[in-house]
Amino acid sequence: MDKEDKKIGISRREAIKVFGLSLAGFATFFVGREIKGFSEYDPSNPIIDVIYHKVPGMTQRAFVIHLTDLHFGGAEAYVNAQVLDTIIGKINQTTHQLGATPDTTAFIMTGDWLSKEEKPRFHIQAPNNGETDIKDVPLMLEILQDLKAKHRVGVLGNHDHKHAQRIELMKYLTHSGIQLLDINSEFYNGDFPIPILGLPDFTQFSDYYSPTQIQEIATALCLYDGPQIVATHNASIVDIARLGEFVKNVRFLCGHTHGGHTKHGLLVPYALSDEYKSHFVRGIYRVGNNLVQMADGVGQHPQAAYRQIPAGIIINVYGG
Repeated sequence: MDKEDKKIGISRREAIKVFGLSLAGFATFFVGREIKGFSEYDPSNPIIDVIYHKVPGMTQRAFVIHLTDLHFGGAEAYVNAQVLDTIIGKINQTTHQLGATPDTTAFIMTGDWLSKEEKPRFHIQAPNNGETDIKDVPLMLEILQDLKAKHRVGVLGNHDHKHAQRIELMKYLTHSGIQLLDINSEFYNGDFPIPILGLPDFTQFSDYYSPTQIQEIATALCLYDGPQIVATHNASIVDIARLGEFVKNVRFLCGHTHGGHTKHGLLVPYALSDEYKSHFVRGIYRVGNNLVQMADGVGQHPQAAYRQIPAGIIINVYGG
């Protein structure tokens, strides 16, 4: 899905070369287990975990790139244009090594595309008080177009919902070809072989789901016997709304925790959200006959960077 760079001064790729950024390392491979190790935080060189799913009856492999908590911003942000371009290059390198093609690959982004302004309670302060300028969003989407994935879906996170330009963000995303599944709690309407459903974050809309609605969602998921994906910003749909008790063969893709920055530590009394009480923080967890996948996130909050929680991306390989 190559596209010509915008000719404003020098091209984006030429500008990035000036900064001397290069693709770094190869993918680290894990097989369906909780990730416990920590590494020095470097958003431009995220750990890529590749997880295989043996699926009887699938005649060809399908690939799912799970990216979360980008918090894209300007030049001073943790994830800016140069960093994001390097991330996309590393993902493409990995999927190519795995034998993926754009037609067999889905990109799923589980929220917090950008950051809202906030008053940090920790001593490290994010650039521009963490606020993403909506004018930076087109550049983010231009770079994401380089990702070798035909199927593009996403949901919104708490930062996206609370951002002053939420509506503009949604317009940019949909116009770029990304289907926002959580807006109407709908399934992806492309020809990807794994059904993908998107649901709003229950903690963001605490009165959103009634028991009847949860049962209706479960009924829709149970119409299909094979593997399915539910994308939402955090694990509240399983942890609080209890959807995992009524379905099977579902992989819940979530983010929000940035790999654990909301969890209190022995010598780190501050957590980003004291209200976040989920048991699902980092790694992969089994819930009944389902799995909850918590990706590390890329655009880290200062608290995560301080604790050296690594930036991370997960690629799921189905049928292998």
